[in-house]
Amino acid sequence: MDFRDLFVEGRAAEKAQSPNTLLAYRRDLDQAHNFMAGHAKKPLHEASERDLVDYFAWLDGQGFAKTSQARKRSALAGFFKFLERRGLRTSNPMAKHHGPKLPRRLPKMLHEQDVAKLLKAAEARPGDQGVRLRCILELLYATGLRASECVGLPLSSWQPRECLLMVKGKGSRERLLPVGPYAEEALEAYLKVRPVFFAGNMSKRFLFPSRSRAGHLTRIRLFQLIRELAGEAGLGLTQISPHMLRHAFATHLLQHGADLRAIQELLGHANLVTTEIYTHLANDELTDLVRKSHPLAGLHG
Repeated sequence: MDFRDLFVEGRAAEKAQSPNTLLAYRRDLDQAHNFMAGHAKKPLHEASERDLVDYFAWLDGQGFAKTSQARKRSALAGFFKFLERRGLRTSNPMAKHHGPKLPRRLPKMLHEQDVAKLLKAAEARPGDQGVRLRCILELLYATGLRASECVGLPLSSWQPRECLLMVKGKGSRERLLPVGPYAEEALEAYLKVRPVFFAGNMSKRFLFPSRSRAGHLTRIRLFQLIRELAGEAGLGLTQISPHMLRHAFATHLLQHGADLRAIQELLGHANLVTTEIYTHLANDELTDLVRKSHPLAGLHG
């Protein structure tokens, strides 16, 4: 068996990583493998430290972004660590490779008034499509769901008596998400028209069925819908995405006094450090508010 296949299968079994993550790992390994075959005349699993230095120099010369290079380094580090642990290599050529530390980028977010405009635009959408889109927006903003979690929700995830969503996130970790009254109302309205979107028996098991091969609304289509809606809402945001509603959910909760640990649980973060980035977003917004709104703001600059 190809060692790349073995590694990806191992990640799927041991780490329970998403198909998108596994596909990204495979692409990065394939690229490195092709480089080794062409420049070093050897398969990837036989690469030396020198070969990897040459590969990383080639990536930089090709103009790959630092973030892309860091992801590729991470994939290779995991690959060679896996081979060493399995006894398929006696040494790890990535052991001494440490890429440049990347500055932590703050995620883009939506202000509360931006979210209100999006919801108003969704309500103005006519017909069953509008009902579905409003439901999706309300759920994303009310629960902090990832885009992939939202589109792949099984119908059974909704527990109406308790007003909870049962979500299986990254690493197959399950979490229960409370659904507020606005999202509950939008969800119940959508469930009445949901059969309109059925496309075969497989699609019926999903909360958001569609004609896609997976049987549910796709992430790509969700991105398209959100961007179309942003245009209708007059937000002028070309890079808007469903993930920005997740950021807005976390940041707005924090600004209104929610505990960081509670937000970590709701977002499904394994590490609190990942959640702490939202304190920077909240602080930035508060700083901006003071600068613009404080009575003495106009006396300086």
